[in-house]
Amino acid sequence: MSTSFRLIAITDRHIADPIAPLTSLLAGLPRGALAVLLRDRDLPSDTRLALGQELRALTARFGAPLLVAGDVAFAEELGADGLHLRDGEALPRTGLLVGQSCHGQLSSADYLTLSPVKPSPGKGAALGWPAFAAAVQRPGVYALGGLGPGDAADAVEAGAHGIAGIRSFLVRPDLRGWAEAAERLGFSDATR
Repeated sequence: MSTSFRLIAITDRHIADPIAPLTSLLAGLPRGALAVLLRDRDLPSDTRLALGQELRALTARFGAPLLVAGDVAFAEELGADGLHLRDGEALPRTGLLVGQSCHGQLSSADYLTLSPVKPSPGKGAALGWPAFAAAVQRPGVYALGGLGPGDAADAVEAGAHGIAGIRSFLVRPDLRGWAEAAERLGFSDATR
């Protein structure tokens, strides 16, 4: 699977139930522009599995990739398209797309989230766009941390492949803004 998607919505049930906002975004955005990353690692396994199954059905309905934070077995059980690892976790051998969170040195995963670009609750000092641009030395790096659809031009200028986020996707998501951001970030049906 490629990283043609330009947006990654990350779940966090402490912030919002993801189903309604993700349904709205997936229905309104161009098919394949948005990937969904099931994080919520602290849920009891049966509850996380149920949420994962609901997200798998939703993403399949709209042709969106489902990425799962955690282990390969759980991702495969859900039929996910990809696996997302924490900063420093060893990259597994798998047929899944593999992504990784980075807060400094970049890894060789298929895609990366580099954060925090802007101030974000509980995430430490922000990198800022100049430091983000200096760190991006490879394709497939998504900007994360305090970003919204209005940051797409800065993300492109800094060399980002796309934008990832939690609050800006789950709390009152700006559908029109995200559609424009996906286009500005280079998403089109031809990139799929």
